[in-house]
Amino acid sequence: MSHADQPLPLSYRAELLSRVLPMLQAGESCSLVGPSGVGKSNLVRFLMRLDVQAQYWNSEHTWMVLIDTHGLVFGEQPDEFAIAELIIHRLIVEAERRGSDPELLSWASELHARLCAQPSAHLALRSLERLCLRLCATGIQLVLMFDQFEDLWKRSPDRFFLNLRYLRDQLKYRLVYLLMTRAPLPTLRENAPATEAFWELFGAHTYGLGVYSIADAREMVARMAARRGIPLDAPLADYALAQSGQHPGLLRAVFWALCEHSELTGHDAELLSVSAVTAECAKLWQSCSVDEQHYMRILAAGLPLHQAHAPALDQLRLTSLVQGDPPTLFAPLFRAYVLHQSGFNAAGVLIDARLRQVWLDGQPLEKPLAPLEFDLLLYLARHAGTVCRRDDIMQALYGEEAYNAGDDRLDTLLRRVREALNESGRTQRYLITHRGVGVQLMQARVQLADR
Repeated sequence: MSHADQPLPLSYRAELLSRVLPMLQAGESCSLVGPSGVGKSNLVRFLMRLDVQAQYWNSEHTWMVLIDTHGLVFGEQPDEFAIAELIIHRLIVEAERRGSDPELLSWASELHARLCAQPSAHLALRSLERLCLRLCATGIQLVLMFDQFEDLWKRSPDRFFLNLRYLRDQLKYRLVYLLMTRAPLPTLRENAPATEAFWELFGAHTYGLGVYSIADAREMVARMAARRGIPLDAPLADYALAQSGQHPGLLRAVFWALCEHSELTGHDAELLSVSAVTAECAKLWQSCSVDEQHYMRILAAGLPLHQAHAPALDQLRLTSLVQGDPPTLFAPLFRAYVLHQSGFNAAGVLIDARLRQVWLDGQPLEKPLAPLEFDLLLYLARHAGTVCRRDDIMQALYGEEAYNAGDDRLDTLLRRVREALNESGRTQRYLITHRGVGVQLMQARVQLADR
């Protein structure tokens, strides 16, 4: 058997699984979050292997049951029926794979047949509960592993997820969920509070499915070479690992590009000229939120962050797209791709409304602005290029107290902001005073508006 055909070693993704699988066996539901191309499907297939489960659980009584949403048939019946029926079907398939008691298999098959003969969402949920209760009564712990769970999360009614929570509560630690998604659950659903009872199960146990370890990356490169029947070029493999940051999809694209195009020197621009490499970078980029893309642009441009913690940054760290302290993008090649994306220019005044941070020509201000000074600059930046009347500025800053605040207060704020921008009344570069009219801020933008 060639290297490419051998099963993945039991050490595959060991750093992550050594944390997640014991939690599942302890009765805690877990969520794995990973961006596009990170190898969720490979991990799902790996976890379904009985030798892998034995490696971590050392028990035949903990069952990993795959619920692949690609196996769902929507449209003929309500979504709740389709999902519950699939779970029942997969439980029966798993019981058959493990050679369960024939009487139990016969009972479960009859239960499923009656459900399909008389389809009903209510009956499907009750049948699912009965089957889970029967299995768990024999000492089995069920781990329902949902691949591509966001497909269900976005379209199914709130009540269904509350039913899943009910099922877990009925069986306590005998039934848990393992979800694979591209982002944390609350960020993927518009009406997330209505399903809080479900997603709070995963709050303390959400893990990032990020880049490969060095050992896993080398293993996958060796498999790719064996699949093609070529000897493994160690320097080329090392370069592919370095340029891809060991991201599974990008590593595959870069390695094949280097193997197929011997004329490539490995420079970023040349690698990004290969359509497969650019497509993989694009998938990663497009799978990120607008906020995440904003921070990746900042990091790609080499701009420092005074505050290195924000929800979008934390999400990028979770999935290993941002690493280290100070934070950096995970791969040189992806950094080069981000730099080529439009919509970012370091020149001028750049404001992050959430972090309340200001950059001037690509560098953070030497001294942070006081709250009112920041609010003034933010207001002017939101009206960049427009001459703002003093009365409007005062109203925005002070509200109903604007008429009690003298002009000298605004003059003092403007003077301090000018100093922060390394300007003076005589050397006006970005902050322009139009006497008798108002104030104008040039070449300024707010990258993250309050939303």
